[in-house]
Amino acid sequence: MIKYCRLSVAGIELAPYNWQNNVDNYIYRILYVHSGGGGYLLGEEKIPFKTGFLYLIPSYANIATYSSYESDQMRLNHTYVNFELIPPIISNNVIEINPNENSNLRCAVDVLNSLCARCHRRKFGLNEEELKYLENTVIFLIETMVKSSNAYIVNDETIISALQIMHNELPKKISVAEIAKRCFLTPEGFSQKFIKFLGEPPYSYLKKLKVRTALQLRDSGMKLDEIAAACGYSDASSLLHAIKSVK
Repeated sequence: MIKYCRLSVAGIELAPYNWQNNVDNYIYRILYVHSGGGGYLLGEEKIPFKTGFLYLIPSYANIATYSSYESDQMRLNHTYVNFELIPPIISNNVIEINPNENSNLRCAVDVLNSLCARCHRRKFGLNEEELKYLENTVIFLIETMVKSSNAYIVNDETIISALQIMHNELPKKISVAEIAKRCFLTPEGFSQKFIKFLGEPPYSYLKKLKVRTALQLRDSGMKLDEIAAACGYSDASSLLHAIKSVK
């Protein structure tokens, strides 16, 4: 059961010739292909997208999507939503599905396309009710696609609790030691378990989460001192130092 899904970017795009877009770590992407030439890079191999298919690109996969035709009629035309997720999905590959094989899935994809058509890149053009509808649609699509593949959603309650604390309590300047205590683990035991599931220490994850959230808030026009308070930094100077150290 997905407990947290924060949408960051959504829209419908006609990708230009020779376009390539890397999916950032920590970010998941749902992508529906309307038409056109393009696909995703798996290592050095180019995997073409199938027209009319829905794709789930997992976090940590280091996947890039691309478009490869000069003709406007052949350029990649796709709907996309980027989001953060708790609990995380564990998958070594992109998940694909044909929505026409399931009427509920087809209906959800139609809703996805309709809502994303109203969104602006980096800023949602949806009201609160529509935004919640889009979030629920994305969750339904994720859970359906995971069930159809070899991927799985992490069900370890300690990891889920830790991620919820990190994401929901950024303004409180919470430490990794405090998170470990609230998860009933020693800092060492907590760190080992976190690395096992997410591939990096909890301190590193928390630092990058703060910076990533800060950059999203900056793009929305919020003032630096307000962003610092919202992300658990003492002042704007500390925030800027953190951003520089992560980049």
